[in-house]
Amino acid sequence: MTDMEMSAEALKKKLDGLPQKPGVYIMKDKAERIIYVGKAVKLRNRVRSYFKTARHQHPKTEVLVSKIYDFDYIVTSTEVEALLLENNLIKEHKPKYNILLKDDKTYPYIKVSVDEPFPRFSVTRKREQDKARYYGPFAQASAMHEVMRLIKHMFPLRQCEGEIRPGTVRRPCLNYQLGRCLAPCAGYVSEEDYKAIVDQAMLLLEGRVDRLVKELGAQMKKASEDMLFEKAAILRDRIKSVELVGALQKIVMAPGDDADALGIARNLADTCVAVITVRDGRVIGKAHFFLEGAGEATDGEALSAFMKQYYMSSTMVPPAISLPVEPDDAKELEEWLSTSRGGRVRVSAPKRGIKRDIVGMAAENAGEMLRLRLAEEERSRARTEGAVQALADAISLPAPPYRIECFDISNIQGTDTVASMVVFEGGVPAKKEYRRFRIRTVEGADDFASMAEAVGRRFRKAAESDPKFSKMPGLLLIDGGKGQLNAAVEAMRAHGYDLPAAGLAKQEEELFLPSRSDSVRLPKDSFALHLLQRVRDEAHRFAITYHKSIRGKKGIKSELTGLPGIGRARLAALMKEFGSLDELAKVDVDAIRKVKGMDTRSARAVWSYLNESKGGDGV
Repeated sequence: MTDMEMSAEALKKKLDGLPQKPGVYIMKDKAERIIYVGKAVKLRNRVRSYFKTARHQHPKTEVLVSKIYDFDYIVTSTEVEALLLENNLIKEHKPKYNILLKDDKTYPYIKVSVDEPFPRFSVTRKREQDKARYYGPFAQASAMHEVMRLIKHMFPLRQCEGEIRPGTVRRPCLNYQLGRCLAPCAGYVSEEDYKAIVDQAMLLLEGRVDRLVKELGAQMKKASEDMLFEKAAILRDRIKSVELVGALQKIVMAPGDDADALGIARNLADTCVAVITVRDGRVIGKAHFFLEGAGEATDGEALSAFMKQYYMSSTMVPPAISLPVEPDDAKELEEWLSTSRGGRVRVSAPKRGIKRDIVGMAAENAGEMLRLRLAEEERSRARTEGAVQALADAISLPAPPYRIECFDISNIQGTDTVASMVVFEGGVPAKKEYRRFRIRTVEGADDFASMAEAVGRRFRKAAESDPKFSKMPGLLLIDGGKGQLNAAVEAMRAHGYDLPAAGLAKQEEELFLPSRSDSVRLPKDSFALHLLQRVRDEAHRFAITYHKSIRGKKGIKSELTGLPGIGRARLAALMKEFGSLDELAKVDVDAIRKVKGMDTRSARAVWSYLNESKGGDGV
C-alpha cells in the first residue's frame, strides 16, 4: 500500500476544497518533509492533475505522486506573486523533486559600497539587503578576481576596510605612495571627485566601455587645457587600458544593446545552461551552470526553473533575454523581471538573426561544458575506481580492494606515541571510518611494536564484534617497510584474520608484500602507485595531527596542574579553547577569564604563571 493510498480519503477532501485561484502548492511526504513546490494559475486544476491516472505521465512524476502523503497551498493575488513565492520556497527548502541550480549560494559577487561617502570594491559570497551595488554572480571565481585586478590597476580606489567619514584624517598607506589610491582617509580627494572615479569603475563592470572611454577622453582634454599634464597623462594611460579591455570583448550587436542569451545542453546524466552576457553590443562575459533534477523536464521547464533562481540573485537584469525555446510561463517571467529591473524586459525565442546566433553560441558553450565535465569524471574514475582495479592487477590481489585501511605511527623521540587508521573506499577518503590509537604497551621509539599494538587492537575489536571495526579491508596498507609490515601481519593473524597486506616505504616508494622477499616498484606514473601514496600521506597527516593534539593538551595539563582553582574541568575547558601553552600565553587575563568555568582568581593564576614567573612581558 502506497502513502497515497493510505491517505486517499483525506487527500480527496483537501482536493475538493482547493480554490480556482493562483498560488503555490507544497507537497509533503509521510515524514512531513517538503518534497516538491510548484505554482499554479488555478490551484484546483493543477494540484488535482497530479492524482488523475495519466497514460503518459513522466516516471519522475509517478514517483513523486507515490511519495505524497499531504499537501499545503498558499493563495496569491497574481501569477507573478506565485512565481516569486515558489522560487523563495524552493531556495529555502531545496525539495528533492524540484529542479535546482547547483551551488547557487557559493557564487561570488563584486560589492560596491555606494552608500558610503568613499565607496570601496570588495568580494563577497553573500548578497545583503543593503544599499550597496552588487555585480554578479560570477560562476567562475577566477574571472571575478581578474575583473578585480583590472579595477585595482586602472582606478586609484581605496582597498582598505572600514568606513571613512568626512572630516576624519589618517596617515595615508603605501598604496597612496605607489599611486594606487587617492587617499580619501587623509582628506586628499573630495567625496565628489572620488565618486566620479567609482562611477567609471562601475561602467567597466557593466561593460559600458565606449561610454567610459568618452568620459575619460573629455577629462583628459580638460586636464590638458588646464595644463595639468601629469593628470592628463594618467588619464591617457587609463583610456589605453580600457580600450584594451574593450578590444577583448567581441562586438556582436548594435552599440547600446543589452541582452542575455541562454543556451542549454543535456546528456543522460547532466543538464547545463550557459549564459552569454552582452552589454552595449559587446560580449562581456559567459558563465555556465549545472541543474539538478532536470532529467525528465522539457527544455522550457528547465530554462524557466533556471531563470527564476539565476535572476533572483542577479543584479544585472537586461531588457532582453533570448532562449532556444520559450517557457510556458514566459509572460509571468517577463512581468516579474520587468518589476525587478524597473523597466521592460522581453523574454523570447528568436527564430533568426543575430540574437538566434548568440543563443546558438550559448548552446555550444553549454555543450562544451558538458563534454569537459564528462572528461573530468572519466579522469576521476581513472584516479579512483580505475586505480583500485589497477592496484589489484599490479600486485595480484584476489579482488579489487574497494576498502583500503592504512596505519601510520607518530612520535617524537619515543614519547606520546600514537597510531592512525585511515580508510579509503572506492579510491576516495571515508573520513567517518577513520580511527586513532594511543599506544599503551610500548616504551620508547619502537615502530614495529607500536604498529603491532595498533593493528592488533583493530582486529581484536573486530573479533569481539565491535561495530566500529566490523568492516574488513580489501587491502591492509602499512606506512613503512618490511619490518613494519611483518609486525602488522603477525598481529592481524593472531586474531584469526589473514587479509591482503602491503607496506609502502617512503624513501624509494617501494612496495613490500608478505609473500615476497624483494620489493615491488610500480611505475611512477601508475594510477595504482598514486592511490597508495594518497592513502599513505593521508594516514601520516592524520597521525601527526593527533600527535600534536596530544602533546598540546599534555603540555597544558602538566604545567598548569596544581595552580589555585585549576581542576580537571577547567583544564579541559582551557585545552578546548587554546590547544597549547604557546597559544594560551598570547592572551590576556580577560580572555582566560571568559573561558567556560573560569573566574578572575584562577585566570590571574594562569596568566601570572605563564608570564610573570616565566619572564613574560605582562600587560
